Amino acid sequence: MAKKNKEPFVEFPRDLYDALLEQRLSITQERAFLYIIRKTYGFHKTEDKISISRMAEETGFSRRAMSGAVHDLIKMGMVKTGTPANGQPSYMHALPPSYWDRTL
Repeated sequence: MAKKNKEPFVEFPRDLYDALLEQRLSITQERAFLYIIRKTYGFHKTEDKISISRMAEETGFSRRAMSGAVHDLIKMGMVKTGTPANGQPSYMHALPPSYWDRTL
């Protein structure tokens, strides 16, 4: 039986982590952002196809709540998404803190 090589942690850039601690986010916004970090940085990727439905399922929040949170994160400049094609998941990635709008 092949042994899976799973690291027991997610690598998270320190400047991103520190900026996140200073950002005032709702719990749904924070969970959505951390989910995106997990699916990207956690797998050594800069972006990944992320489904709102899957995000909702894995965080325990409703699809509507996660969709709204991702929309808010986009408005804040914390997350960038690609345009989904034919109902497919959208590419998402976290932007560096220098892009974040801290006035919202």
